[in-house]
Amino acid sequence: RKYHSFFEQAIQTAVEKTKTLKPDQMITVFHSINEATRTDTAGSLPAQWTELTGVINVSTNQDLSQIEGKSYAGLEQIYKWDPDMIICNEPGVAGYIMTDQKWAGLQAVKSGKVYQMPIAISRWGHPGSMETPLAMYWLGKLAYPELYSDIDLVQKTKEFYQTFFHYDLSDEEVSKILSGEGMRKGKSE
Repeated sequence: RKYHSFFEQAIQTAVEKTKTLKPDQMITVFHSINEATRTDTAGSLPAQWTELTGVINVSTNQDLSQIEGKSYAGLEQIYKWDPDMIICNEPGVAGYIMTDQKWAGLQAVKSGKVYQMPIAISRWGHPGSMETPLAMYWLGKLAYPELYSDIDLVQKTKEFYQTFFHYDLSDEEVSKILSGEGMRKGKSE
């Protein structure tokens, strides 16, 4: 019940904070899952929580390539979408996107808005992740900092792990979680 309540509060917060945004004010996001061009489909957990957060997830409701049950967008298609922001749930992918010349022309890359998602027990917002409500707060603060200025993500993170795992995070641990670095080895390691 406590978890359900925490999750419901994250949803209510997101909906309330973004309800007045007009479509042309909404941030467009490409969500990279595990590999640079692997992404979300309609109806998936990431499609749902990103939409609830008030962003436009560019890959949902689109024709994507299907390979072994996984969905991919070609780089040419990502260029057509030209998202405002790219979020990556796998360590190393954000760095790859920011440094590989094939991605350099995207506005998200040019403006430095390619982000590694937080990682702790799991990758936040990934299917099966208990930390999805935290992913909603994280993306909300990232996409709409002025709307989320009253949300203390460090405090929310500490509250979550203390409440559900009876673990008191240090500031250093929270910093590592939020950076997504050092909490999970990349696929190449």
